[in-house]
Amino acid sequence: MTEEYINDDNLPVEDELEALKAKATLMGIKFHPASGVKSLKEKIDAQVKSADKEEVPSVKAVAAKAETENEMKLRVKKEATRLIRCRVACMNPNKAQWEGEIFCVGNAIIPTIKKMVPFNQDFHIPNIMMDVIKDKKCQIFVTQVDPVTRKKSTVGKLIPEFAVEVLPSLTSKELKDLAQRQAMSEGTGTAA
Repeated sequence: MTEEYINDDNLPVEDELEALKAKATLMGIKFHPASGVKSLKEKIDAQVKSADKEEVPSVKAVAAKAETENEMKLRVKKEATRLIRCRVACMNPNKAQWEGEIFCVGNAIIPTIKKMVPFNQDFHIPNIMMDVIKDKKCQIFVTQVDPVTRKKSTVGKLIPEFAVEVLPSLTSKELKDLAQRQAMSEGTGTAA
């Protein structure tokens, strides 16, 4: 028998190395791609000993914990639709008289969200919409003087279209006060 077979299961070195790499990956052990059988065995043994009587996760247990596609979509959707309290100021001189703007956002996971966002007021907007608002740019034109010829020329320049100030979330007392004010403005007199 050659030295190619080093274990009791008669696995070739390559197969044992692949099996150890798979086991280390399942256990969450980081290793260098060029690691050998000996170093991987040592890392796995150290992980098992440090688990302090905890079971090493089996392949089925790790697979059960893995996030499904639907769970991933729900997590992404929840994060993207999380409301952020902010104040949006328009810096576009062409929209100086506007009271607000309608934004429409969405992607393959998040359905289309359409909202009128007022300018210079505290307002709650979805996280995905805030990202879009922060990324918007507008073009303004500025006059520059050429230092050599002293001629004036108009040059286009991109600036952020909106300044977004993220505000701290409302406290429970502020939420109760807001609910009371809204209920009174609707004429019911009590908060739901």
